[in-house]
Amino acid sequence: MERMDRSVVLRGVALAVLAGVWVALAVMPALAADNKKFTVTKGGAANAQDLHVTFAWTGGDIRVVGAVTVAPDAPPVCGAPAVKDSDNPPPGPNTTNTVELDWGAACVNPGDTVEFEVNTAHGPLAVAAVNWTGVAGAPGGIEAAGPGSYSLTDPDAVPALGPWPLLAAGVLLAALAGRLRSLGAWRGERS
Repeated sequence: MERMDRSVVLRGVALAVLAGVWVALAVMPALAADNKKFTVTKGGAANAQDLHVTFAWTGGDIRVVGAVTVAPDAPPVCGAPAVKDSDNPPPGPNTTNTVELDWGAACVNPGDTVEFEVNTAHGPLAVAAVNWTGVAGAPGGIEAAGPGSYSLTDPDAVPALGPWPLLAAGVLLAALAGRLRSLGAWRGERS
């Protein structure tokens, strides 16, 4: 009688785990979408005309949402930049991991901070590279933004869990299935 009660309990646990895995699979795509605020401070000694930020984990889907601000925006004053992203791509395929902000003139001064928000249907967002271009005196007019000169933050976001919880649930489910099989619980056998 004890064996039968245990198998009933184990079946219940198996069903609960399966339900948890099903819920995790249903929720994971929603957690993968990412929306973050991005801040870049212009270093170096020369003004820049445009900013290129390449992100990882976007699946070729990245867009700027809302306004782009430059602070303190001392003269020369920057207007709204031309934005190239997944919604406004450069010539070629409509997929990109890079956001390009082009002010049309070298108006971003050393020490200025550029703030904007990015969104992807995939994620979690991570920064792969940051470059300023149109920089006078820089080799090829390109200046890499040094570590610490940019940050990607979003304190209100639900962190993306990645594949690890789902992988752990799968391993647990496989172990539980093996144990139930050895007890004969799948077939309703009793010892």
